[in-house]
Amino acid sequence: MPPGTGNELITLCDVVEGRPFSALLVSPADAVALQDSLKAARFCRERGVPVLGLVENLAGLTCPHCGGHVELFPPDPAIRDFEKEGIATLARLPFSREISGAVAEGHPITGLEPDDPAAQVFCELARVRRQTILDNNRLLLRDSF
Repeated sequence: MPPGTGNELITLCDVVEGRPFSALLVSPADAVALQDSLKAARFCRERGVPVLGLVENLAGLTCPHCGGHVELFPPDPAIRDFEKEGIATLARLPFSREISGAVAEGHPITGLEPDDPAAQVFCELARVRRQTILDNNRLLLRDSF
């Protein structure tokens, strides 16, 4: 979904209301995007939508020459606002030329090598969050009966 609390998010919440679902916030770590995502998080809380956490997109990049890490955005204090709202940063997804290329060509992101930093972040996020999502949905289903 686009960041913020626009019509798309409101409509989606209306359509799935009464069914078990949760939100995962994905935002670049720049100030404006983080503020929009924080609004979306607060909207979710008001609507009773569990927020699984925050994934920082474009969280730096790995230098192809030296392998060092370079931050793309200056640190923003808004990250602490998520923590105050009880929303943990689950992953920091680095910029990846492979992902950008696949997106630009309209292809799914399936060709990442296992040692690619972005692939490692996706795998760890999927492994850890899968169980959380299942647990949250079981609780929602149990509470709805």
